[in-house]
Amino acid sequence: MRPLKTILVCLDLTEMDDFLIRHALHLCEQVEDIEKIYFAHNIRFEDADDAQDLLDQLDKPLRAIVEDTLDEAIQPHFATVVDPPAYEILVREESSSPAALAELADSHQAGLVVVGKKIAFKGSGMAVVKLLRILPAHTSLLLVPETSRPQIRNILAPVDFSKASKVATEMAAYLRRQTGAELHCQHVFSIPSFYFPSIMVNDLEPSMRQEAQKRWREFAKGLHQVGAIDLDCTFSFNSDTSISQTITDHANMTHQDLIVVGSKGRGGLAAFVIGSVALQLVQAELPIPLLVV
Repeated sequence: MRPLKTILVCLDLTEMDDFLIRHALHLCEQVEDIEKIYFAHNIRFEDADDAQDLLDQLDKPLRAIVEDTLDEAIQPHFATVVDPPAYEILVREESSSPAALAELADSHQAGLVVVGKKIAFKGSGMAVVKLLRILPAHTSLLLVPETSRPQIRNILAPVDFSKASKVATEMAAYLRRQTGAELHCQHVFSIPSFYFPSIMVNDLEPSMRQEAQKRWREFAKGLHQVGAIDLDCTFSFNSDTSISQTITDHANMTHQDLIVVGSKGRGGLAAFVIGSVALQLVQAELPIPLLVV
């Protein structure tokens, strides 16, 4: 995989911005490959007529005002960092914020887009889902909840042995090398209860676990080729909750700082290309940063 050189941080002029700026700087301190941060904001008006009335009353262009406001918020954080990365502020005026941010990620070759995950703050996750669906293939999405701490000491990579989870695990292994964090994998296996009576499902668990362990050994061999060695995997049998909830419970119990999950690709039939587990994790009130690769 390509080194992570450039990241794009999405700001929205709310109290979440201060948190995201600090988180992005901390990420740059841990991932030495990062050379530049773009801080992006899209100005979107619900009513064009009302917007024009407001713009006519301003002393200078609204874009310039927003740029100055963002710079005033960003500079104090950079002043506290020794040898900080270069940064640039990007402001757009488009009808769709996800489309504007995806275009910026593409035109500036951002390997990672960072957005806030508003759990306590008021905010909708629908824009995040739309952004994920239209991001360029070379760009990953990091969702940072305001309840999380800016550190990466433990990384969890859920795997289903697919190509998407292999790509995600390679990214997780890259972050392990960059940050010195511990990396663990998890595989959740289950049989839908409406196919078999519960007693039969329980009887099948040992054989299913053995099959999962066999598939993991083959999967891990492929990871060795990209330097992802010495990985361990937890096998979680799930019979009464969703796979995403099992992952969340395990991540909370083991004090993970980051979950790295694969999607099935982007573009085309957008509603069908994001893996169901990845989508569930994006939409869940997850208190841990989530990286969708």
